[in-house]
Amino acid sequence: MSANVNEVRIIGRLTRDPQLSYTATGVPVARFGVATNRYTGAGKPDDVFFGEAVCFYKAAESVGRYLHKGSPVYVAGYLKNERWTADNGVEKSATRIVAETVQFLSQSPSSQSPHGSEPAGAPEDATPADAAPAEAAPADEGKMPF
Repeated sequence: MSANVNEVRIIGRLTRDPQLSYTATGVPVARFGVATNRYTGAGKPDDVFFGEAVCFYKAAESVGRYLHKGSPVYVAGYLKNERWTADNGVEKSATRIVAETVQFLSQSPSSQSPHGSEPAGAPEDATPADAAPAEAAPADEGKMPF
């Protein structure tokens, strides 16, 4: 028996404001870009990763409401390959992080974004206890709900 692991954990910053939308059945979906650096050694440039992430349900609503470009965030989940045909008939593909945990990380006052500080009462994380991400991919379809 072989073992397989598909886990992702990243601490980084959003590369753009999240896009919040809803499926035809009303499931909230937030899409956002995240960037992180990997230290490669003294005198060497950091290795930078840019990725696309998606989350669902209450986590999606919290991400859409409270995060913005530059927000520091911890994202944990798994990788999912997607394939589709664009409107012009070209086959496309992408690998995305399906976020099962999204934790908002605080910023120091000197690094606040132009959007200002987080609003009072903003959640510090949207973990599976809040977001119920286990239902993000229905087992019967094997696809994300969008």
